[in-house]
Amino acid sequence: NVVGNLRKTLSLFLQAVPEDVSVEELERRIVSIKKVRTTHHTHVWSLDGLNHVLTCHVVVEDDTAPSDVIQIKRDIAQLCKELPLEHTTFEIEYESEACGMRAG
Repeated sequence: NVVGNLRKTLSLFLQAVPEDVSVEELERRIVSIKKVRTTHHTHVWSLDGLNHVLTCHVVVEDDTAPSDVIQIKRDIAQLCKELPLEHTTFEIEYESEACGMRAG
């Protein structure tokens, strides 16, 4: 069907969130990890309709030790293995750390 193919192609060009990924559910699961306060700038898009990419800023409590950050990254990686994500990038920020990207 031409219309269906055009819709899929436009979604790729517009970097729309793939239908098989729920950003809200993903963020909820990340925030449920110990020491994680919130997330922002979460973006999921598809490279080709099958291989999806995720980027996200993860804000942790100020008293989070480096060893805890390593565990948080492992926990997030495990979470992502359960989803159709080909590549993920996470930026870890502390609560008191200003993120210049928050506005907008």
